[in-house]
Amino acid sequence: KRESFKSLFLGGGGYTFHRFIGAKYPKAETHVVEIDPEITRVAEKHLGISGNTKIRSFNGDGRWFVMNCKEKGSYDFIFGDAFNDLSIPYHLTTKEFAMQMKGLLKPDGVLMANVIDSFKKGAFMPSYIRTLEEVFGKGNVHLITLSSDYDHIGVSTFVVVASPKKL
Repeated sequence: KRESFKSLFLGGGGYTFHRFIGAKYPKAETHVVEIDPEITRVAEKHLGISGNTKIRSFNGDGRWFVMNCKEKGSYDFIFGDAFNDLSIPYHLTTKEFAMQMKGLLKPDGVLMANVIDSFKKGAFMPSYIRTLEEVFGKGNVHLITLSSDYDHIGVSTFVVVASPKKL
């Protein structure tokens, strides 16, 4: 069990997982890129993100942050939580962006992306997985589901996991 690690979140949302990491792993360093400064303000004012936490928020576009980040090869994991079934920021789904994220990961780092889509009818998830396979390699990208009843999974939340090395 690692006591200390470094994570990058693209999307703040309710800062739920971010706060869990801070509570469970007090030595962990967490960077959050949230495009909407109001989300960050609400998290700080109402959700317990204080100034003495190891959670650092950056307000701006995730692609811009990743593209300009000087901390190459320093993140243990990157968690992308900027997709939903109604709005997908295209610029966060490209092969070039996946390559930039891979460059920020440690050699054994993990990229995770929260994706809401239809398992059988969705067009986004298969395309996104193929894009990640081009960057991380076939066999290094996996789909995590809550159910193995693939015939009856409709629109659901999935986690796509990729790593430069075999998991």
